Amino acid sequence: MRFPAPRYLLLCILPIVYLLFTGVFFFYWRPFYTIGPDPVYIYLFNGMTMAGGDWKIFYIDNPAIPVQCFCGMVIYLRHLFNHSIPLYQDVLLHPEGYIYTLCVTVAIIYFWVTWLTGRYVFKRTGNLALSLLFQLTPLISIHGILTTGGPSPEAFYTIAGMFFVAYLYCNTIFPNSPATGKIRWKEIVIYGAFTGFFVSCKYICFPLVFLVLFVLPIARARIQYLCSFFIFLFIFMSPAIPAWRNIEDWLFNLATHTGHYGQGDKGFINSSEFLPNILNIFKEDVYFTVFYVAMIISIVVALFKYRKASEATKTYTRLLCGVGVSSFVLILLVAKHYSFHYLISVRLCYPLMIMSSYHIMKDELNTKFLRNKSIINGIFYFLCVFIIYVQLKTFVSFAPQPRPQATAVSLEKYKDEPIIMSADFESSRIEPSLSLGAAYTGDYRNHYWEFLKKIYPNAYQYRYPQEIIAHWDDIFYSPELISKYPKAVVYFINQDLNTRNAILNNLIMWGKDTIAHFRLAYGSIRTDEYVYELEANGDVAKALITNRKEVHFDMEKIAPGQTKFISVEGKDTAQSAGLVTTEEHHSGNNSISMNWDNQFGLNYNIRAFPGNLVVASIWRKASDGKGCIIFSSRTDGDFYVSGQTAVDSDANGWKEIQYKCLVPPAIKDSTVFFYLYYYGHERAYFDDLTVRVYPMKK
Repeated sequence: MRFPAPRYLLLCILPIVYLLFTGVFFFYWRPFYTIGPDPVYIYLFNGMTMAGGDWKIFYIDNPAIPVQCFCGMVIYLRHLFNHSIPLYQDVLLHPEGYIYTLCVTVAIIYFWVTWLTGRYVFKRTGNLALSLLFQLTPLISIHGILTTGGPSPEAFYTIAGMFFVAYLYCNTIFPNSPATGKIRWKEIVIYGAFTGFFVSCKYICFPLVFLVLFVLPIARARIQYLCSFFIFLFIFMSPAIPAWRNIEDWLFNLATHTGHYGQGDKGFINSSEFLPNILNIFKEDVYFTVFYVAMIISIVVALFKYRKASEATKTYTRLLCGVGVSSFVLILLVAKHYSFHYLISVRLCYPLMIMSSYHIMKDELNTKFLRNKSIINGIFYFLCVFIIYVQLKTFVSFAPQPRPQATAVSLEKYKDEPIIMSADFESSRIEPSLSLGAAYTGDYRNHYWEFLKKIYPNAYQYRYPQEIIAHWDDIFYSPELISKYPKAVVYFINQDLNTRNAILNNLIMWGKDTIAHFRLAYGSIRTDEYVYELEANGDVAKALITNRKEVHFDMEKIAPGQTKFISVEGKDTAQSAGLVTTEEHHSGNNSISMNWDNQFGLNYNIRAFPGNLVVASIWRKASDGKGCIIFSSRTDGDFYVSGQTAVDSDANGWKEIQYKCLVPPAIKDSTVFFYLYYYGHERAYFDDLTVRVYPMKK
């Protein structure tokens, strides 16, 4: 039996260390919905959509395209072992189980790539210390190792970047070096593939392109590389092509606004934040500051003697200048609104900074100390052990501690009451995280919400300051909910007393009427979670929604001129009778037909006053499930709401969809403009419209 050489076994040390780091993460495992579901649940839901057969990406902010494709593949493979229910239902019933599988898969890839990186460098150079240096890349900065605990863009380009910088270094400095002006097309293609992958993971990785451009020695190779980069970028971004206009708008807003993610005031930077952020970059990470200063000094020294330098020194100089330009551009970009993980792509270049600075300064200083490899290797091995110890100690302190279960246990006794959650995402309940993930799945969100409504029928979310209660794809106002349930529960997390009181008062007061009373049932200062019970104030809420005006259109009565439908009551008319058809019908003989050429129809002016609640429902038959209800105003251009929620269905493929709105004070003509919008590419039929106006006033 042939055993690996001892040196190859030494290359397993750091991969095993990384497994220990991930082992700490799994040992302290707690559900992602309790510690930070954004953006993990978004990736999970988009991966679920892709695993279901639709290779489209609906979340493009990072853009994290490879991450979501990876999630899709892992979800598909795991579901092969459970075919008893549809894939999307299996994921929605066991989201944390699928996330755990994704995390384990990332850990395995991390281990394998770390070992592969060391093996590749050792095979090309025969230098064990150099091999360990490239394996050590993520550990030199705690930020690198902290991002590899789950499916994220940072995890992907940290893992891939470790091998990329090693490959770039070996093919720049050692045999097949471009220092002679020759470079193989294979290397150019690989450079393009890696950098295209990085940018498709995170836009902020784009400055790495400058690194490769400096490394390549001739203009022809640089042009070939740019072509390769854009080709691979297109390939990796191809699942997001349908959302390309959204990507352009997002990047434009990011560049022209001073706030996070394209928000805030117009302008590129906020001068009061820009300089402090640059200072924070150098204060936060001592490794980055030391390596960056050493790199700048080495670049200055190398450029002064560039003409007389050897070809090897010129190669190191180009490599160092590439890192310097890339890091400088990245610092300027991330200083706009800095966070530690934005600089990971430059921190991956630490081995390039170290090796290039060492070789340039070694020749310049010409000291025995720098030329004694035994001393240098000894210092390096000592620093390796020291860094591993320090970072492991730091990592353990970062490990999430289990959230006390008292709040979750307290909420379990309210199984039959509606639970109104005032929580962004992170909470003791999973529903806000599921709602977050579904919200970023484009046309599929209503499909997912419809199933989630069945498995979590009593879960509601309060949206503040809109003052509405969301029930997956539906919305409620407090009189509706309290008239239906005499008792409800309100759950808060990370909200101060004033905010809690404001929300509770919005729930129990409707205009001048007190429709419910509240009391504190549970509170935890440690987790900043509070539970309140609401009890209906007699039949006040029921009285508010008892009186209503109803109008029905069955599409059977058509006014002379064949352009308007007449209501069943005979008093109102709606436009678009020209779309009438007898091909399909929910009742009677007629319905209206809509397609891509006729996207809008059934215009109806609803008589309603500010503060009134308007509810519209209509039966729809559409194989693609598209088509929604829109409320707007001819006098208030800011009032525009649209949506749909399925409330009923029949055996013939018809679904009753519903949407509602509260008439805003800005509407001066006491008219809400109703119409239908079909945004699909097939054909949809609509029949039996019902409009209800509740005169209660907020």
